Amino acid sequence: MPYDIDFLPVGTKASSGDAIALRYGDDVNGYTVHIVDGGYADTAPGLIEHIRDSYNTEHIDNVVLTHADGDHAAGLVEVIETLSVGALYMNRPWLYESVR
Repeated sequence: MPYDIDFLPVGTKASSGDAIALRYGDDVNGYTVHIVDGGYADTAPGLIEHIRDSYNTEHIDNVVLTHADGDHAAGLVEVIETLSVGALYMNRPWLYESVR
């Protein structure tokens, strides 16, 4: 099965972050698109353009946020507001925190 995994540039050498796009499938059965993290807020337009131009779609099947640091999460705001998203997966530790 054909697949693409694209690690998009995020930040500078002094800073880090992640914005990963991947797609698998074929022209007959269709493609599934995933985003893992979105980098900084200024990364969002490039990530959206990549999904539109390279994957030829306006829909992301699954968005995964590994953790809520700004260099991973901030770019996803515009992505989610601009493109169609099937599911968002993220850690919500406050649901499991016991109050003492």
